[in-house]
Amino acid sequence: IAAIRHRDRIALIDDRGAVSFTQLESRSNAVANEWRGTLQDMAYFGSYTIYRLATASGKILSISASNTERHNLAPLQVGDTAWASWSESAPVILTS
Repeated sequence: IAAIRHRDRIALIDDRGAVSFTQLESRSNAVANEWRGTLQDMAYFGSYTIYRLATASGKILSISASNTERHNLAPLQVGDTAWASWSESAPVILTS
C-alpha cells in the first residue's frame, strides 16, 4: 500500500544509494519485460509473423508480431540471437 500511496518515497537503500518505489517499479518492469533468446523458427502469415525464441532456461517464448510496414532491415535467421520486449500494457501473455 505504501508503494501506491507514496511512490516517490524510498523503497530500499543499498551500497549504491536509495531507490524510490517508482524507480524500483520501472527497473523491475524493464527486466521482466525483456528476454533474450535464440530464434528457433518463424512463420510468416502475411499480416503477422510468429517467432519462437528459446531462452537460456530452455523455455520457448512464442511471439506474434503484426506486420504493419515493410522493413529494409536484414531479416532474422534461425539461430540468430534476438531480444523480445513488450510494453506494460501488452494485451496477452500466456504462461501455459
